[in-house]
Amino acid sequence: MRNIFILVLLSWCNGEDDHDAKILQLKIENDNPKKYHFKFETSNGIYREEYGELVLSESNEEIMVVHGKYSYMGSDGSMYIVKYTADDNGYVVENIDKDTGTYTTPFISKGISGNAIKSLQGGGLG
Repeated sequence: MRNIFILVLLSWCNGEDDHDAKILQLKIENDNPKKYHFKFETSNGIYREEYGELVLSESNEEIMVVHGKYSYMGSDGSMYIVKYTADDNGYVVENIDKDTGTYTTPFISKGISGNAIKSLQGGGLG
């Protein structure tokens, strides 16, 4: 029984795979054809939000102007946030932020000490 508990505990510490990710938030607003807004967030740290609106360009043509941002967890453990605009000038990245704080799993962020984890793995208390 103890081995099963340890196995479940360790698999939980490793986090989830992308294919197991769940949608935590989803919002879609569509005012065809003038404007739209959508956003979603998943349990594996992916977030995206986008606004689009038809506007008159300098040449008096209707164009769709889009503003958005997305974020994801990089393989280095940092959260990357990208903000962008897309319009008649193309797709332009406005800003890329990198949260350099290291990613911790929910298990570790709850404050369970390394010694407690070692004891669960059979290493004693110290």
